[in-house]
Amino acid sequence: MKILLIGAAAAICYLLELYIYSRYWNKNLHIKVGFSDTCGVEGDRMVLTEVVENRRPIPLFMLKIKFSISKQLHFYDMDNASVSDNYYRNDILSVMMYQRITRELPFLLSRRGYYTIKQITMVGTDLFMTREYVSGIECSQSLTVYPRSCECAELDTAFRKMLGTVLTKRYINEDPFEFRGIREYQSYDSLKAVNWKATAKTGELKVNVKDYTSSRQVVIFLNLEDEFYAGYDNLKEESIRIAATLADRFLDQGIPVALHTNARDCLDGTVTRVPCGSGRYHMRTIKEALARLDLTKEILPFLESCRKELEEEDSYNYMIFISTFKHPQMMDKLMEIQQKGEDFLWICPLEKDMEFVPPDELAECFQRVDCTEH
Repeated sequence: MKILLIGAAAAICYLLELYIYSRYWNKNLHIKVGFSDTCGVEGDRMVLTEVVENRRPIPLFMLKIKFSISKQLHFYDMDNASVSDNYYRNDILSVMMYQRITRELPFLLSRRGYYTIKQITMVGTDLFMTREYVSGIECSQSLTVYPRSCECAELDTAFRKMLGTVLTKRYINEDPFEFRGIREYQSYDSLKAVNWKATAKTGELKVNVKDYTSSRQVVIFLNLEDEFYAGYDNLKEESIRIAATLADRFLDQGIPVALHTNARDCLDGTVTRVPCGSGRYHMRTIKEALARLDLTKEILPFLESCRKELEEEDSYNYMIFISTFKHPQMMDKLMEIQQKGEDFLWICPLEKDMEFVPPDELAECFQRVDCTEH
């Protein structure tokens, strides 16, 4: 009889335990996964933090936390993880009553891009681990990895050459709203410039001197179209790094920069365009645009996608073409721009073993940059 009573009591306890866990296993159970920062640069190290907090008197002897993220983020801790098309994490832990557990997972930002964790799956069990309960948590964590700087002698030489050209022709227009001072009238001065109050006081003609405005801009055309070197993603990535590096350097000199590409944004699929601007906030806008370029999406023909920008481009601006694409139509377009007397430079990232000699007409406007990354 006692055995039957004990068995009945055990069955009731087991059924009660199943009922409680089936209804309340994830109540007041909080799980958060987040990056140590929202942005970084290729080559940086960051930390992904997992926080599990059990705010109830019900323990979970086995709790699985699952999520996935791009394998372009290289995690050092491969325990409870696997890598295939993505990095898949499956942590197993025990969470006691009113306990908080924090885990830190360091990783390397190995490649520029826009990375997200969209969902976390948690799997819990009842007290005797006879049944599993699954619940999904929406997650909106994102990380933007900017392209790193490109440091090479060829690019340094090209930048100094371009900067000299831009600065030489920078100041040409007087700004009517920038007053610099008053001087004596000269025979070449317009009567509109005469300061009649100063003239009346001194008895001699005096004219207003206006300051100059810096209106010259740098426009970067980033061409990521494939030609003979399809599959050389490192050349495209190096092109993106060069664009980021040059934009940063020109903005540091106070020169406004615009960016046009024929690649698409990974978020909305639109072709990336960044209008002209200046300042550090504008640099962040350019870096974010470059980070979100999705090379797996269709890349439009360069001359077709940038035809409007090339036709409407102010001849006073300095143009930079970054392109490994060397189709005759591309070189014909560059020679056409050159014949118009417009200032530009064609920067061509290539592997060291790739041979290419530009046409004689473009030799002075051409800069090769050798890439070593594979």
